[in-house]
Amino acid sequence: MAATVILEPAGRCRWDEPVRIAVRGLAPGQPVTTWALSWNCGHFWNWRWPSGVPS
Repeated sequence: MAATVILEPAGRCRWDEPVRIAVRGLAPGQPVTTWALSWNCGHFWNWRWPSGVPS
């Protein structure tokens, strides 16, 4: 089964607005990498943590 990513709110949001990222279909403890890009400044962020973290 392929993993499913759910992003809320869908589409774009402001840098100071919270974003909820949920991934379903992963094995317990399987690592997840997220990427974020700020269009205004061209900044790029990368976070990596085991699935389920942070809570």
